Amino acid sequence: MQLLNSVDQRKQLLGFLAAFFLGGVLLFAAYAKLIEPAGFLEQINLEGLDFLLPAASVALIAILLETSLGVALLLGLLNRWVIYGTSALSIFFIYLTGHNYWLVSQGLRDPSSSCGCFGSLIERTPQEAFW
Repeated sequence: MQLLNSVDQRKQLLGFLAAFFLGGVLLFAAYAKLIEPAGFLEQINLEGLDFLLPAASVALIAILLETSLGVALLLGLLNRWVIYGTSALSIFFIYLTGHNYWLVSQGLRDPSSSCGCFGSLIERTPQEAFW
């Protein structure tokens, strides 16, 4: 019985640390987008994410979503909506970076294009951003 409790505690600690790390990454990404909004708006236009709303509205929604989910994760609020929202956002980001990587690998986009994940604070090639 003692071993089971110890394993459960380790899983709980690992989950907390992962949530804390991801919350920090989301807040850092939101901060990077806030300090260079023009670059973020350009990335939204490049990816075609402004098909329903203007790019400025999409940027505001994205930054608010990243910030709120990041804060919730850092505070340990791991309810269903935070987990689903974070999972959906992560899957969307993986799709965007994968799509950008594919476009560059097919010669359809400039190889020097960045994913825009962390603004100009962390410059990476599309391949580095995806992997």
